[in-house]
Amino acid sequence: MRFRRLEVERFGALADCDFDLDGRAFVVLGPNETGKSSFHCALETALYGFSPASRETHPYAHWGGVTHRLKLTAELELDSGEGLMVERVLQSAPGMRLALPGEEFSGSRVGNGPLEILQSAPLKVFQAVYSLTTDDTTFHEDDVRDHVQQLLLGETGVENARPTRELREELTADLRGLWRSDNAGNPLAKRLRDELKEQRAEERAARRAARELRQEVEERAELEAKRKELAEGLAALRREASEVEFLEAQADLRWREESARLPAGVTPEDLPLEDPGALEEEIARIDAALEEPRRSLAAELPEVAPVDRTLLARAEGIAAARQQYSAHAEALARRDAARDQDREAEGLARERLTRIGGDGERLPRVADLPLDGLRSANEEWRADLLAAQGPPGQPPWLWVALALALLSPLAAALHLTPAWVAFGALAALPALVHLLRRAPTPPAPARPEAIGRWAEELALDESATATPDAVVRSLERLEEAREHLLRARDRRAQSEALERECADRVERWRDLAEGVIEPQEDASLLLERLEAELERARARAAVVESAIAERERAEALVEAQLPRREELEVRRDRTLEVLEAAFGELSDPAARWAAWRELEGERDYVHRRARELRRDPRWEALADDPRLALEGEDRPWSASAQDARRARLAELEERLPQVDRRLGEIRAHLEGDPGDRLAIAAERVAELESELVAVRRARDRLALLERVLIEAERRHRAAHQPDVLRRAGDYLASVTGGRYRRLDYPHGPDGPLCVLPADHDEPIEVGPPLSRGTREQIYLCLRLGTLDHLDLGRESLPLILDEALVHWDGGRRAALYPLLGEISRRRQVILFTCHRELAREAHEGLGALVIDLGQGVGAKVEA
Repeated sequence: MRFRRLEVERFGALADCDFDLDGRAFVVLGPNETGKSSFHCALETALYGFSPASRETHPYAHWGGVTHRLKLTAELELDSGEGLMVERVLQSAPGMRLALPGEEFSGSRVGNGPLEILQSAPLKVFQAVYSLTTDDTTFHEDDVRDHVQQLLLGETGVENARPTRELREELTADLRGLWRSDNAGNPLAKRLRDELKEQRAEERAARRAARELRQEVEERAELEAKRKELAEGLAALRREASEVEFLEAQADLRWREESARLPAGVTPEDLPLEDPGALEEEIARIDAALEEPRRSLAAELPEVAPVDRTLLARAEGIAAARQQYSAHAEALARRDAARDQDREAEGLARERLTRIGGDGERLPRVADLPLDGLRSANEEWRADLLAAQGPPGQPPWLWVALALALLSPLAAALHLTPAWVAFGALAALPALVHLLRRAPTPPAPARPEAIGRWAEELALDESATATPDAVVRSLERLEEAREHLLRARDRRAQSEALERECADRVERWRDLAEGVIEPQEDASLLLERLEAELERARARAAVVESAIAERERAEALVEAQLPRREELEVRRDRTLEVLEAAFGELSDPAARWAAWRELEGERDYVHRRARELRRDPRWEALADDPRLALEGEDRPWSASAQDARRARLAELEERLPQVDRRLGEIRAHLEGDPGDRLAIAAERVAELESELVAVRRARDRLALLERVLIEAERRHRAAHQPDVLRRAGDYLASVTGGRYRRLDYPHGPDGPLCVLPADHDEPIEVGPPLSRGTREQIYLCLRLGTLDHLDLGRESLPLILDEALVHWDGGRRAALYPLLGEISRRRQVILFTCHRELAREAHEGLGALVIDLGQGVGAKVEA
């Protein structure tokens, strides 16, 4: 059998990989953590299934911290040349499907066991012989014997059959557990003999006990009668003691009832009595508590003065005045500001009038001036003046002619051509004619009468109205003066209104102070005086209210305590009268009260004791018992009667436990029926004798079977072991260049594996001081011989070497490659390594294909 292809969807470090393995030998090369171990485990899983078979516990299902589904597909080629496709999946449960090459997998996945063709080579055999790692080649000789001799010599080809060595060891252990001549380890036969001896002794003891028990039955009847007599006598004495105790309590109660009777002159209606001293103290406490209220009631009650009443009646108005004071102060400030603005505006108006020469005393007339009419008259005057002056200017051509006329003398001075001089003279002629022909200027019109009249009213300078332009400037000044004057009038009216408002407010405040304090000019001082007097009035009124409240409290306290005091006096006087009637022989009230308290305690005890006795079930039966009438020593509760009763009780109480103890011992003996005990002992003896016979027969069968297995193993070893050791010796001679020529077990199958060197005949035990590399070579050759022997007549399985050559030197590795090449003709050889040099050597010496996992997923196979 060999692998042709391995397709991995997810298996540990391998994911989405497809490997072409169609070759006799190949090498899987890769650094650490690139998937070599995953590759190795995937090959074994394809053949034998998942181990462990749970995704939760399988180590490769949790690669990278995430749980994955494991899935791989392998194409195999059997020795017969037939092909086989295997699909393995591990998710919630493992599953397998089979198909022929080129066909699709179909049907449901089932099972997790090995392929059917591998039933004769279990996974344990495959891992011990066919699939080797570095650790597999370093077993000590015991491990080698377990993995090679046990599997080789005991392997029968039956599925899951155990090696004969294990069976033989189990038979030996079972045999020794049944029977040993030296009885070492306490075998079953010895235990049965010991128990049989004990049971026979028990049978003899049971016979003796039967005779003794017959005597104890007779004694038990006597003791039971005696115990009944003692128990009845003890119960009677205890019942009598209980009745006597109750009768004594009744007699004592009767005697104390006589001593607790009420004295003559005291009836039940007088009860209960109270301590007169305590009542007197309570009365004294009430008098002490009423002393201060009575003084308060005796004192004269003060009254509120009329002035204070007036102030308190005006308190709301005074508070309102205080709240209005800030508005009052603000109104005064606005009044003063308005007055200042009035004076400022009037001054500006006066200044505007004086600037045009007017009389400042005539300023009020400015407000009544008809400025619009004056402006109209001034405009008419300006128009008349312009009409009287003629056109406003000369025509333009006149100025051109005059300019040319000026050129004539300039040209002569500059000695220009005569033409220029003549041209200038001709140009001056029309200008001269125009000037000579102009009409004469008419006289200027007079100033309007309205303007002259208001100028006279205001006593203005003549220059202020001499021309229309002067009139315009004067009117502008007068208009500014009128605006300032009107503003001054507004501010004056505002200040006068504020003055009236403040005066009214102050007048109201003075009304609040009338009859209370002296009038004050300053409103602030007036309010402060009113508030101060109001606070003093309130303080005096509070004193009066406090006194009134104190008097009311005193009256309430006196009214509340006086009935209580009167009641206490009545109770005190009644108690003193009853005590005097009861204990008249005692003069001190305190002594009388002490005597009453003693009598009252006795009465309370009698009542309480009587209630206790009446609750007792024995009251009805013993209330009229004739023994209550006995006197002296005849009473059953006398000291002598009590002592005799206690002595008899002690005697019975001592004898009854003795009888009970002996009766219990007898009953314990009689509870085990002597017939049953004897029968049980005889039956157990018979059972033990039968078991001992069965043990002897089992011992004989196991001894015979052990001898048969030993002989069968000897014959099997003689037939097979020489061939395995011969093949292993040939491989070892090839690998070591003839230094070692043979392997053997010279000390028997249970002895160590030995190797024979070529230079002498003494065998050397496989172990130190042989080097680790040499020991690994010996173990590998032993396995090669074993798998050759095991493959006879069965499917040849691949040989897997995982880092199995790392401790070999170069020479012996070179000698091994041709040997592996020969083996690869019969079985596929797969090498795993992380050393590139070993991969190169295997490629060159073995002709193996190389899969480089370090190149990542989809790496090509190197030829």
